[in-house]
Amino acid sequence: MSSVPAPRLCTIVKRDDKDEYGFNLYKKKNTPGQFIGSIDPGSPAEDAGLKDGDKLVEVNGIDVTQENHKQVVQRIREIPTQVTVLVVDNNCEEYHKEKKIKITNLLPHVLHISPKIGTKPDDKIEKLAKNLQAISIIGEIPNDVNKTVDDTEESIEKLERTDSSTSLSSSEKSVHSQSTDSVRSTPSP
Repeated sequence: MSSVPAPRLCTIVKRDDKDEYGFNLYKKKNTPGQFIGSIDPGSPAEDAGLKDGDKLVEVNGIDVTQENHKQVVQRIREIPTQVTVLVVDNNCEEYHKEKKIKITNLLPHVLHISPKIGTKPDDKIEKLAKNLQAISIIGEIPNDVNKTVDDTEESIEKLERTDSSTSLSSSEKSVHSQSTDSVRSTPSP
């Protein structure tokens, strides 16, 4: 049995040193929809798994198959630092068309692709959140605020070993949940 060609849900995250996602968007003559054009090598778009020729189906959870170029570009720019796009290659689109299956990010066989580890700008945010968590638990600012995440985690582990009976306050739980939860922004219809 052959596998089902999967749509790809790609999260593209801008880097601190770049203002662009690193791909072009274009319209094919006499073909509905918007397509991914050339992809810059090493760009956030490449890291997220976009491929030249992919057709855009959704932007941030919104179906864009009937929208014009300007509308799609506006949706891509709604969230300044990242965008989540559902894309299909020609094989995937034809398969779903033949089976009369509407392509959405809710299909069970959607392939979710996030940026490669170490390329996302929120690594610094996660490190800061962990440092803040350590400050709120320990009650003091570490001497070296630039200490590594490993050092911070070691401090937290030591604290947990010395006082395993103490539970986190609601504000500490909030800082903890902010540093570990992933965020997905979907505009309201």
